[in-house]
Amino acid sequence: MTDDSELQIQPDRQESIKIPHRKSPSFISDHATGAAISGPTNDGLFYLIFYSDAISINSETGHIVEFTPEENGTTELIYKLTIDPEDLDNFREDKARIALSRQALMNLRDLLSRQLLDTDITKDSGIFK
Repeated sequence: MTDDSELQIQPDRQESIKIPHRKSPSFISDHATGAAISGPTNDGLFYLIFYSDAISINSETGHIVEFTPEENGTTELIYKLTIDPEDLDNFREDKARIALSRQALMNLRDLLSRQLLDTDITKDSGIFK
């Protein structure tokens, strides 16, 4: 039988606690170019939405630049490809939407603030210079 005092964590002693991680069946890992927040909803939740701005090419047009018949009966054809503006599709692709309580959103805000203050992102990435 153990005494209750033995179960208490001593302030001068560091304890390690392993927290297992498991991926849900809907787990994704992707790249986002931006994020947005909406809400609150009727039940008080906020949506954190990650997205990527993208351009899709629907088709290209080949233009013949040079047409050279060869002596052996074959023809050499050189053409260049162009993409007309109407053949481009600019869109915002939603990557993930996560519902958060106000408290969870505030915890995320604090976590990001601490991380960004502790790490000078202007030195880590060329986009903030």
